[in-house]
Amino acid sequence: MRRLAMQMDMHFYLIYFLARLLGFCDKDARKIAYASNHVDFAECNNLIYAAKIYINMVGTSHRPLDFKKLSESKNRFRPWIPFHFLPSIKNLICEMNGALVQPMLEYVFLHKNEPYFLHLVGVVLHVLCDSYSHWGFIGQNDERNRIDNGSLKIVNHNTSILGRLVDELKTFKEKLQGTIAEKMPVGHSAIGMWADIPSIIISYKAENSEIEIIRDNPKNFLEASHRVYNFLLRVRKESPQYGLTNPDQSWDDVSAEIEKLISDKCSLGERLSKWQKLINSGKYFPATSRDKHLLYVAESWRQDELIKQLNAGKDPNSCHPLLFNRAARIHEMFVEKQLNECGLIISAA
Repeated sequence: MRRLAMQMDMHFYLIYFLARLLGFCDKDARKIAYASNHVDFAECNNLIYAAKIYINMVGTSHRPLDFKKLSESKNRFRPWIPFHFLPSIKNLICEMNGALVQPMLEYVFLHKNEPYFLHLVGVVLHVLCDSYSHWGFIGQNDERNRIDNGSLKIVNHNTSILGRLVDELKTFKEKLQGTIAEKMPVGHSAIGMWADIPSIIISYKAENSEIEIIRDNPKNFLEASHRVYNFLLRVRKESPQYGLTNPDQSWDDVSAEIEKLISDKCSLGERLSKWQKLINSGKYFPATSRDKHLLYVAESWRQDELIKQLNAGKDPNSCHPLLFNRAARIHEMFVEKQLNECGLIISAA
């Protein structure tokens, strides 16, 4: 499980459920959800060779807490800033639904006739959701990411599962002391997985500050879900070539169900099972065979599979690992251009 990433119930199952709810066929919903979740698993940053051409791979993630790589280069634009900590236009601090989010979503529609369009939709939905879990932190090794370690606490710990999480939090703080993670304050490493657990409300203080910061994940993640719903609804309306039916489920029809799942104080495995059960229930859309066998396998979109498919003669316009890579690069260039125009990053060209 990735400790520096919003978890798979949000990035994969929520996205898939909402896409199916809004009339996307199972095949297209899977493309969007796979792309969204794959942002946390595409690690290759190298040139690879396949079908007599070189492909410049875009790594959108590192291995969990890969501080060794980070120590080799103190600050990197990729992958944290464009894919996990979309900054404000005033500084590099990630904002919840910040000023760059809407331009990012609008930009996607310039590519609506491209074969990678749905992959790009998935990529930006990952970035959108991460802004609701990573706000207040910078996707770099930056002193502003430090917190008063002793101030970190779980606010809503009135159940047995949260009691266990409180014990885990104590262990986390003890293990953090004196480690590379503490010495190199990258992103939200100072609060670890607590930024990403949907049901958790935590509080803490920034280092050398007396102001208490409250992270109400249930509230924030529900708002993120609503934003995802609205964006997918627009995609569906502006791209009628995708899907089976016209959207007929309003946000009010499902918001209580989603809120219940987000607020459920259980383990990740239990949450994933509950999302699978909802998708297969037939309550909101007829469950297909693909719905019932929905599974994310990172290797199916990684570089080895890309090489295998292209060497076997696969059409590049139907090769999902390649289309994801194109979408990731397009998104990365968009973010870099925006930050260059804001004067936060000076590009080479």
